[in-house]
Parts: sequence; structure tokens; C-alpha cells
Amino acid sequence: AGGWPAATQRFVDDAIATVETRAPGFASSIVGIAPFTPDLMEAEGGWPGAHPMHLDIALDQLGPFRPTRALADHRTPIAGLYLSGAGTSPSGGIAGTPGKLAAEAVIHDQTRKRSAPSRG
Repeated sequence: AGGWPAATQRFVDDAIATVETRAPGFASSIVGIAPFTPDLMEAEGGWPGAHPMHLDIALDQLGPFRPTRALADHRTPIAGLYLSGAGTSPSGGIAGTPGKLAAEAVIHDQTRKRSAPSRG
């Protein structure tokens, strides 16, 4: 009982006590604590279901299946609209890579447009 606030306080207390056994004085050096709990992740972080990767890290939701097969290359059916973020390939666990891959898709598409032969 008690939900996230109670569970969070127990976790914080246990973590501090564990560190204190190896580093005496640790507890007295703490000036503030701000745990980022699942309820706060959803409310303040904008993470649906408190999931920082937006989707599970499972075989059916990785690589060419993230977020869906049709959107895995960061392109959408809307010309000029690209996707990036933790819910896109490879995932938010590889910092910056979804943005890099989306930017590469934009550059590739823009370069291809400029080098296409004119039909006029």
C-alpha cells in the first residue's frame, strides 16, 4: 500500500543505507533528493506508461520494426515529415542515434531531389 510515494521512499532509504555501509558519512552529505518515479515520468516527462523508450526493447519492436515497419527508416507518408526520438530506431538507449539517422534520411532525400534530372 502507499503507491509510488511509499515505494520510492523505501527505495531511497535502502539505497542510502547501502551506500552508507561503504562510504560512512554519505547520508549526512546529501543536500536534496528528487526521485523521478514512474508516475512523474508519465506526468512530467511525457513518457506514456512511464516508458522512457516509448516501446519495449523486444525483438518485435527493434530495427526494421521500430516503431513500425512502414516508419522504421524515419520517413513518413507525409513528404518532408520525419520521425526521431526514443520510439524510433534504434531506440532512446543509444543517445543521439535516432536523431542522426533521421537527419541522414533528410539529407539523403534532399540530395536526391537536387540531383534528379529535370523533366522540362
